[in-house]
Amino acid sequence: MQIKSLIFMSLFVCIASCSTQNVNALPIESAVGWLHGNCLAIQNDALKSNDLLNIVLLENEPAKVAARISGKAQDGTSCYALMEDRRDINQSAGYTFYTVKADTNINLAIGIVAAAKNKKLVAALNNNLAGFTYCSSSEGVHYSMWSKSPYTSEKLWSAYYYLGYESEADCPALQ
Repeated sequence: MQIKSLIFMSLFVCIASCSTQNVNALPIESAVGWLHGNCLAIQNDALKSNDLLNIVLLENEPAKVAARISGKAQDGTSCYALMEDRRDINQSAGYTFYTVKADTNINLAIGIVAAAKNKKLVAALNNNLAGFTYCSSSEGVHYSMWSKSPYTSEKLWSAYYYLGYESEADCPALQ
């Protein structure tokens, strides 16, 4: 009987630990996403209401604020990226869209899941807000996170947001 109990307990522990997402082991794409307004686009469908985010506001001087996940975004009324003229292309990139709640207005920003304790993410967030950038291409926004100086150091993460209309390109030419 003790062997059956031991096997059952081992199986239970394995199932419980295998089904729980280990945020410390998240690939960077699952820990970092981009925002337009109060809508986060991230390649992670497992975030829950009230999960904490670190938001790096990109307009003017970069600044860090806290926010929380409100829930999954359903359409363009709560998420600009899901407006009819841009939804298909943005969804095809593998993003899950969430509405977020913050004490400040958000326009363009990068969000980092607070529980993802990746050393490079923590270092970038604590020491190098200048390493968070965005620029415009002819139809969208390119978001990037760099280890040190933008465009000259290691690129840790990047993503693209399709706007659905022509915009003036201002991204620097990369070698």
